[in-house]
Amino acid sequence: VMGRNIRYIADAEQTSLSLAIEASKQAIIENKVNVDDIDMVICISHTPEYSSPTMARLVLESFNGKDTVNCLDMNVNCTGMLVALDMADRYFRTDESIKNILVVEGDRHSAFDTEKTSPFFGCIGDIGCAVILERDDERGIQSRHFIMDRTMAMNIVYPKNGYSKPERILYTDP
Repeated sequence: VMGRNIRYIADAEQTSLSLAIEASKQAIIENKVNVDDIDMVICISHTPEYSSPTMARLVLESFNGKDTVNCLDMNVNCTGMLVALDMADRYFRTDESIKNILVVEGDRHSAFDTEKTSPFFGCIGDIGCAVILERDDERGIQSRHFIMDRTMAMNIVYPKNGYSKPERILYTDP
């Protein structure tokens, strides 16, 4: 479905938050970054574990990062990581005190009960990914262009009737 031959599904006890934390810790270890050098955490999720506190703050707390770090959550659906990278670049350009930004995504779509015949089924998968960006005043994103097809905006809606009337199952309308 949708040209995919591999799909990653989280274990039953994993959450969008635990996937984000795991990816962040791995990025910190692999890049040999001191957690006290992280000045900002941007977390992207369609399926955040909590609305409050932010997942970004909870990711930071999971590895005992410093107390004075900018933390923000974003939900910009499929373009999440791209928009987060763009936002990080803009923070670097406007705030000289920021030297390192952790950009992390945690999503757990498989928790939604979606029928295999649903047009959304091909998009179902779980992810935890993270990247640590380091300030470089000579480089950055050179071009930006994000567009959305507004005719598709309400094709995949969760919760079906909004958070004022939440339902357990992801609404898909074939």
